[in-house]
Amino acid sequence: HWASFKDIRTETKSSPGPIVVIVHGFGDNRYHPYIQRICRSIHNSGWRAAVFSYWRFDFGETRDLEAVLSHVQARNPMAPIVAIAYSAGGHLLLKYLQATGKKTPLVAAISCSGCFDLPYTIENIVRNENVSYRLYLNQQAKVCAQRHIAHDKAIDRDALFTVVRENPDCQRLYDKFLYSLPTYSYKDEEAHRNFPSYEYRKQTHKQYKNQAAKHMEKVQITTLILHAEDDPIVSDGHVNWDEVDVNKSIITMKTRRGGHVAWYEGALPFGETWCDRVCCQFISGVLEAHSQTTFMVDVIARLKALEHPNFGGGMSDEKAKMSENKHDEGNAKIKNKGSQHESTTRENSMTAHPPLSTHGALSRPCAIARICSASDIQDIKAALS
Repeated sequence: HWASFKDIRTETKSSPGPIVVIVHGFGDNRYHPYIQRICRSIHNSGWRAAVFSYWRFDFGETRDLEAVLSHVQARNPMAPIVAIAYSAGGHLLLKYLQATGKKTPLVAAISCSGCFDLPYTIENIVRNENVSYRLYLNQQAKVCAQRHIAHDKAIDRDALFTVVRENPDCQRLYDKFLYSLPTYSYKDEEAHRNFPSYEYRKQTHKQYKNQAAKHMEKVQITTLILHAEDDPIVSDGHVNWDEVDVNKSIITMKTRRGGHVAWYEGALPFGETWCDRVCCQFISGVLEAHSQTTFMVDVIARLKALEHPNFGGGMSDEKAKMSENKHDEGNAKIKNKGSQHESTTRENSMTAHPPLSTHGALSRPCAIARICSASDIQDIKAALS
């Protein structure tokens, strides 16, 4: 049962105002304090917030997120869209970015305390001397499983409830739950046929070989990754940061302190955090940069249209000639006066804005207020080369 437009409820209406889609963490929901906090910061910045409350207990499956983003874009075609993901939600977001490349409605993405390798992270928590983290993780895994059972219409609910009861450990619950689903991401059909009896990580091995941490080079849009070295949940060693830094589309910000989805300031853990401010500042900077680039694209398109009237959807020569003849027959004096005025205006315009030397037409004129895509940036580079 995949997300459809009927399943998606949103208060956003067609508007050019920026939209920030938020993806919560493992077992959380839109009412969690850190989600409410970032929503306040987004609204205070004059933008709109939309929370993706996912239910699928499969962190390799991104088609629900893709459906949500496509729906938001369809309802707000002129609005720039940014995504912020937390903890395990960061894995979903990165997997989505790796699958779509540049073919995404997002202009930028942010991962806060993102978990890019789920098995490594779970094993690290199990090894942690603080048993409370392991107990909390087990409880959240149970919440995720129950949420999936409540929403998935294509499963044997009784069988999956049995899986939840018999597997209190997070690692084994996740693995056995995937195995029991009719379909899941990276399902190895051959392994299921060859090994009809369940074995831990035997039939589901492809799921673990395709973690987001192993394919960071596939991210192709501007992405900010925030991570604290003292994070007790997602350890600093769960990803090769040298490989991440090679990707020019990714900006990494690491702090010595900050915990997991925290970065609180002051004596009490209340109010806006350092992470909230950085996210909003980053979004603001991206929007400003894209707006400036779009303005330059529009200027070049307009100048190109002056040099070539047919550029950007002008009239054909035949239609232009017919229109001119009709205008001549109708009012020659007005035409002559208008032509003289047009010539003077064109001369003044080209004096104030000399034509640019271009070596290739832009793909299309862009509205000044619209945030440009990667293809627009390529267009302007080609025009200025």
